Amino acid sequence: MMTASIDFTPELADLVMFMSRVAISIRMHTPYRYRSGWESAKEHCKHVLWLSDSIHYFGEIARCIKANDIESAIRAVNSTIINYKEYSIAGDGWVSDPMLTFKAKPAEPVFGEFYDGWILDEGLALLERIKEKAEQ
Repeated sequence: MMTASIDFTPELADLVMFMSRVAISIRMHTPYRYRSGWESAKEHCKHVLWLSDSIHYFGEIARCIKANDIESAIRAVNSTIINYKEYSIAGDGWVSDPMLTFKAKPAEPVFGEFYDGWILDEGLALLERIKEKAEQ
């Protein structure tokens, strides 16, 4: 196990801000925002599934960083990157197709800035920054 002390403060702050934005997207698929009528409650539930799935991995990354276990942090980041990439190719073999959440583009933005397509690219960029810093 590597024991180098690395300051991940900026990346962890960005991670918290990212998670907050994902939480807003999750909320926009709940009865709080259900007035939209653009899809059924069942479809909203599928989006909530994928949105929450996209952030639950961060707990392991944070745990490894807190323990200063850089090698495990790199493995956790790599695993999360793989999962993020699978969201864009998973298709209908899962409970539902994550591409309907992360890749489908409506004719008009449904939630404006809360449209969920940004999550994969922004999340992958953040994960790559954490990995790059950990591997220095």
